[in-house]
Amino acid sequence: MTQLKGHLSWQRTDQKWQVMIKKLQGFDNQMKVPVSGCVDIPQGGVPYSNLKVTLRNGQLSQIP
Repeated sequence: MTQLKGHLSWQRTDQKWQVMIKKLQGFDNQMKVPVSGCVDIPQGGVPYSNLKVTLRNGQLSQIP
């Protein structure tokens, strides 16, 4: 990714941090990647993400 644009917001409760992602887009020379959803980060726990990622005109590869 060469550029990242969009909106993030976050809030903290007694139990967790929550990051909300709306209309976030990553760009490089060949594709645009829209992302939306949320990430919950509980205190002393394992983060949980619920994200929607859309790939258009791009290729995926696995990184070991």
